Amino acid sequence: MTRVWLFLAVAGALLAPPARAQDFLEPDRITNRTRFYSYPLGTLALLPQVTRSEEAQYAGRWDVLSESGRYRVARSGQYCFVLNHRDPAQEGRRSYVVIGAVSVLPAGTRPTRPISMFRNLGWSRSDDPEYSGENGLPKHVSLTLETFVGAHEQGELEENDRILTHRWHGDFGDGASWVDRDLWVDAASPDPELISSLVGDEERQPDLRFDAKLLGFTFTGRRNSNRPVAFCMEGDRRIATIVTVFSPRFRTADTRFELVFR
Repeated sequence: MTRVWLFLAVAGALLAPPARAQDFLEPDRITNRTRFYSYPLGTLALLPQVTRSEEAQYAGRWDVLSESGRYRVARSGQYCFVLNHRDPAQEGRRSYVVIGAVSVLPAGTRPTRPISMFRNLGWSRSDDPEYSGENGLPKHVSLTLETFVGAHEQGELEENDRILTHRWHGDFGDGASWVDRDLWVDAASPDPELISSLVGDEERQPDLRFDAKLLGFTFTGRRNSNRPVAFCMEGDRRIATIVTVFSPRFRTADTRFELVFR
């Protein structure tokens, strides 16, 4: 039994009471974009009034998730976020951020898009001139979570391409995202007890969905970025989502947010 199937089996047996109210952190609710870009590099904010990543620069409200932990989020058909990429010391330098999000869905949901992969524009492969023509394509695939994890546990990029049915990993001016493949294994394999605490009083084993995003960006020194690092996820009747964020140039190795939808 692989790690993912073992995780699913154990999760059904470890259902715990829902998190107490005092377990939830409160986001900083702000309405000033300049103030958001005054937070530390890598800070994540939910944009409750935004439904498309292209609209992030016009957001009128930022719910800033100022530290890793558990937050209560209002239900919506679309959840959009923005990441602070302001660092005057690295202004003009290109890098990327890895976003991995495991979502817990009600039992029996059976999502039609169990795995969603997205890579924005600007990526390349030095040995593959045709690769850049595939940039910016969202790719919803019918892989199982087990298959996605397995694709990142083996060591050959070409085999990863074959399993994912898409040449996804690449370079964005700061090394190859394939080097960070262990992060995808970790992000897609949350602790069973954590899942149990998020599920609450669900009697049946929940369904899962995984969003994987590779977002290349250029560091800015401005407090009013007009090219925000933004991403969105479809609602999908989520009970909760565990979001893992990593960038090779951020001061912290990685951060994790537990979003519970009420």
